[in-house]
Formats: sequence, structure tokens, C-alpha cells
Amino acid sequence: MAFDPERIPGVGPAIAEGLTKAGYDSIKSVAVTSPSEISAETGVTSEKAKDIIEWAREEANVGGLGGRGPTFEQKSSTAKLSFGVDGVDELLDGGLETQSITEIFGSDGCGRNLIAHRLCVLAQLPIDEGGLAGSAIYIDTRNGFDPEIVSDIVQSLPDNQKTQLADRHGVSSDEIETAVLENIHVSEAESVSELILLAEDANSKAESLANSTDPVRLVCVDTLTDHFKTEFQGRGEMAERQQKLNKHLHHLMRLGDLFNTAVVVTNYPGNKANHSFGGSLLSHTATFKLKMLQDSKEKRTARLVSSPTDRSGEVSFRIVRNSIKP
Repeated sequence: MAFDPERIPGVGPAIAEGLTKAGYDSIKSVAVTSPSEISAETGVTSEKAKDIIEWAREEANVGGLGGRGPTFEQKSSTAKLSFGVDGVDELLDGGLETQSITEIFGSDGCGRNLIAHRLCVLAQLPIDEGGLAGSAIYIDTRNGFDPEIVSDIVQSLPDNQKTQLADRHGVSSDEIETAVLENIHVSEAESVSELILLAEDANSKAESLANSTDPVRLVCVDTLTDHFKTEFQGRGEMAERQQKLNKHLHHLMRLGDLFNTAVVVTNYPGNKANHSFGGSLLSHTATFKLKMLQDSKEKRTARLVSSPTDRSGEVSFRIVRNSIKP
């Protein structure tokens, strides 16, 4: 049965319409948001927004104090996706975390695109192999998704991981690449508006697969700010750009919270050292920020510049023909 916001006490047609337009399509999607988001998107007061969230949390049986931070029950269900490089996993305290946004940024040629493809493959591995035992959504803004890269990545995996993928997908060794590709749900965004809509569509896709053998466990946006850079160029448009970017990021955060997915966004470097394009908004939204540096034709360095524990450090590895090596 479709979610009717007018079920919420004190919510009339106008507020209900605002909630629907903002993408709140279930009680839980309201429960895991924050009063400031509800207020900004519907125009209600902060107190009214708190009442709406409190009702939704009780209905959805979600505990907490009314903020966006994860509850104890949510946090205990988080999982880690291996980056595929032991040193980077150590920097990330075990890997890329579900219910969190990890930002990977750097100049063109640093390996952002390859890493995005690789994570979509690794996410399909069983949990005991560093994967998330699920499928991936890949939102492409640069026409950069390439099935041949996925094929190369699968071929470069150790034999035991190939066997694990074949077993999990119920296919023969000759069909692994096709099965892996079928479990990367790719969509292309040609504008900021389309990008925001695709994040909402990703929510519907994740919901439809939630009880399947391949639930969505990774959402990757490659590249996050590409259309924001081209559509909002002047200083006078910066406020609107940040507002829409903030809306998109919060859609992604809700998606991670609702379906226990890892969210990965790739991005460009900013004007300051260790900052990415998008300014402080990205600094406050991304749980982990990895800066990629190209040291030579093959050598790359991943530098952790932001994390919940203020941990920092860097690890080097090589990229050789679409595979990552120590």
C-alpha cells in the first residue's frame, strides 16, 4: 500500500504534497531523516518537523533522539566493503562502511572511474570474502561505465573469488562476467535534475530487491559534481548549486540508512589542498574522504583526509591494465 503522508497527525494536503515531492515515499524514509531536512523541504517549523519524525519513528519502530545519526540497532547492522587493497582497508577501519558516504576524489587519470567499477564487482562477493553479498547501482554522469572494464576486473580476481562469485550467482565459470554485469544496475544522468531523480529511482530499485538474493548493497555515483560544475558556474548561482547538491546527498544518505547500503561518490579536487569540489558541504556530509594521487603511469596513492576518528594516512598501490596490485 502506498504511503499517504496525510496519515501523519497534523499533516494536511500542503505538507503532504511537500513530503511527496521531496521523495519521502515510506514511513521509514521520514523516520531516518532530520528535522532540518523536513523543514527545508516542506517549509514547516523545526518543532513541527520534530513531531512528524517522532511519529514516524514510533510507527517504524526506529529508536533514537530525533536526529539523523544512526541508532544503536542500525549501527550494529553496518558492514564493510573491502577496497581490495589491505592498506586502504586498514585506513578505512576495515573497508567502506554501509550507511555511510565515502568520497573518492582526485584529478582525471587518478583511477576514480576504475575504482568505482571495481567496487561494484567486489560488492557482489560474499561477506567473508570482503564483499557485501549483493548487487550495485551505478549512476553514471560522464558516460564512463564500460562493461569491458568490468570484464577485466573479474578476470583479474583470484581464482577463489571467481569461484565464490560463480557459486553465489549460480552460474558456470564461463558465465561469471555476464552475471556480474547483470547485477550492476547502470543509469545515466545528463543533468542535475536527472541526477536527483535517479537517486530517487535508486531508492525504488533497492526496495524492489530488498528481499531478493541480490539486494542493493552499494550505490556509486561517478562523478558526483560533474553536472553541478557545468550548470552552475557563476558566483550568483553558488547558493542554488549547494542547495541542490545538498538535496542529492541527503537522498543518498537516506538510501544508505534505509537499505544498509554503502554509498560511494567520486569527485574532482577543490581549490584547497585535501578538499574536493563542493566545499564544506562535502566535508560535512561524507563520512570518509579518500584523495587519489597519480604518482606515475602505474603508481597511485590513496590518502585518507577525513574520517570519523580523525585517522589519517596514505597507501600506495599500482594500477595495471584495469587491475589493482600492491
